Formats: sequence, C-alpha cells, structure tokens
Amino acid sequence: MKRVAIKYCGGCDPLYDRVEWVQRAEEVGGEEIRWVRYDAGEVFDVVLLVNGCERACAAMGLGGDVGGAACISVTKGDVTPERVVGWILTCRGGSRSRPAKGA
Repeated sequence: MKRVAIKYCGGCDPLYDRVEWVQRAEEVGGEEIRWVRYDAGEVFDVVLLVNGCERACAAMGLGGDVGGAACISVTKGDVTPERVVGWILTCRGGSRSRPAKGA
C-alpha cells in the first residue's frame, strides 16, 4: 500500500475545487493508497501537492523536507485524479517521516 501525504496550497485564488479533486483521487485509489496529511508526522512514500493555480504555492517551504519520497504536483486540476493515482501506484521512492506540526 502506498502512503500519500497531501499538501494543499493556501487556496487564495483556486481555479477548481481542490477538495473535490482530492476526494475523487481518494475514491480512485481505493484501498491501494493510504492518504495522510503532510503535517501529521506520518510516514509517506509520495507527497501530492494540490495547487489551486499556476503559482503552485503548495511547494513553498517544501525544500528538501521530503527525503526520498516522490513529489507530484497538480495545478489547476489539469490532470485527472485517475492519471495521478496511476502515477502514484507506479512511482518508486523512499519513505519519509515528517515531524508533526508543533512537535
């Protein structure tokens, strides 16, 4: 099972419904993916950056904080959840644990 950490942008000017897009991805991933919050301090294999526009601010402050985990960035909802889930299930990367916020 892949573990995917979701990191949203600030949502200041979204061009699509980011939450709805993620919900569709969760449905498509079914039981093959465990979805976690990026700032929850859990171990993850992939970081899914969910951006509402081309500024792609979900990546701000990310730096090298993902270790060996793969990063996938969605902007403007231009890629289908089905396609992204396919990438997630086939990508190879190490696991990374991020400290919980405030820890």
